[in-house]
Amino acid sequence: MIYKGKTVVLKDGRVAVLRSPKAEDAEGLLKFLQICAVETEFILRNADECGLTLETEKQFILNAVSSPEIMMITAFIDGEVVGNCQFSFKNLEKVKHRAGIAIGTLKKCWGSGLGAELMTALCEEAKNCGIEQMELEYIDGNIRAEKFYKKMGFTEFARRPDAVRIGGVSHSDVWMLRRL
Repeated sequence: MIYKGKTVVLKDGRVAVLRSPKAEDAEGLLKFLQICAVETEFILRNADECGLTLETEKQFILNAVSSPEIMMITAFIDGEVVGNCQFSFKNLEKVKHRAGIAIGTLKKCWGSGLGAELMTALCEEAKNCGIEQMELEYIDGNIRAEKFYKKMGFTEFARRPDAVRIGGVSHSDVWMLRRL
């Protein structure tokens, strides 16, 4: 699906453009993923595991924007990818009311309101698609994510113990949902 796009002014005055990514954004998205993997340990990939090729990323983008079950929204400041999010759902009668989401921003945008802008846009678009429940998971110990998701109206509904190991330390996955 294609997001219509919009421009937002962040709390610090920077201007961000939110839109669906295009194939020519693949290099910027790959760089974004690599930076995120370095800036926080609370994503599933380590920096050395972000080995997607430019062609693979281009194809991923093309598949996402042409899919009736996926929406990606990418945030740009001065042409740089600084945030990305998506929802996806299965168009099966019994579960088509639910969508899984993922979201991330660069550290230099933390606290700027960019995450809230992305999440709000994502939830609005999901609701327009008939989605009634947004679901996500985060790694226990990620206090910033926990506070952000609660602020955005998500509530915890389950935990999966020993789901992730960071530096040999076991962490649970925390599952949250938000009714739209």
